[in-house]
Amino acid sequence: YGMPLDVHKVVATQEQASTTCEIVDARMDYLDSAGKLHSLAYRKYASACSQGG
Repeated sequence: YGMPLDVHKVVATQEQASTTCEIVDARMDYLDSAGKLHSLAYRKYASACSQGG
C-alpha cells in the first residue's frame, strides 16, 4: 500500500463472507503505539481459498 503502518495491537479483523475462492473486501481495526484507533480497508483472498473452496 506504500504507507508505513504503526500497528501496536490488532483489535479486530473482518472480511466479506464468501464460500468460494475469490477476492473480497476486508478491514483491520488496530491501535497505534500512541493508543489511537485506526481502520484499514483492503482486498484479500477469501478464507475459503485456504480451505479448498
